Amino acid sequence: MPLLDAFAAELSPSEAVVLGLNEDVRPSDGLKFLEGLGGVSYASAAGEGRLRDRYDYRGLPYTIVLDRELRVVKSFYGFGRSIGPIRDVVLAELASAAPPGG
Repeated sequence: MPLLDAFAAELSPSEAVVLGLNEDVRPSDGLKFLEGLGGVSYASAAGEGRLRDRYDYRGLPYTIVLDRELRVVKSFYGFGRSIGPIRDVVLAELASAAPPGG
């Protein structure tokens, strides 16, 4: 999450946004977890234990990259030691969505 937070800080909010989803039944538990990591700057929405059924993922951490039409571009289960794979997908999507010459 700290690596994702650092990457989120590099992104222009007009181009891409990082949103965390808190799966804890009691959202305050998720907030305590984030505080223990030193916090994150990106927003977090409360799922209150309903996200797995809604988004059909097998476990956490789980990352989804969406395009501008909110279609899934790529999803990642787990997390390695690098934000590289997520960064690569996001930057490629931003480049493909850029207007010609921009």
